[in-house]
Amino acid sequence: MLYAELIDELRQREDFSDAQIDAVSILCSATFGAYIDTFGYPGLTNYWHVTGSCHLVYYLEKKRNLYHYQNQAWEHVNHLIKRFFLTRTQRGGRHGGGARSSRVRALGRWMQRRFLWLCAALPVALRVRQDRGRA
Repeated sequence: MLYAELIDELRQREDFSDAQIDAVSILCSATFGAYIDTFGYPGLTNYWHVTGSCHLVYYLEKKRNLYHYQNQAWEHVNHLIKRFFLTRTQRGGRHGGGARSSRVRALGRWMQRRFLWLCAALPVALRVRQDRGRA
């Protein structure tokens, strides 16, 4: 079970040494190879791409530990995007004149507002917008 071994290694809370990162790199290559041998490239997902393309090892070398950068936040954002997309996209419907519905635009605007809020830049962005409106 190469995958289980890789996940156990990556859940380590202490910083990785260079030797441990090299071992993880070898384990990533072996795990990715086994996955491709089993499912082929059509079964490749984003997670497997990160494992097989050495992105994971690159970030381990850069940050020394990925425990604090778990994927749960990304999965939460995916859930929010799905919920937004499925429940709030009727706003972009036709407004006479044959305009096309734009679910992507509504989703993009929501993601932009959320990103600015999370970066604590939303009040600054709103002030800039208000200043432009007065000029």
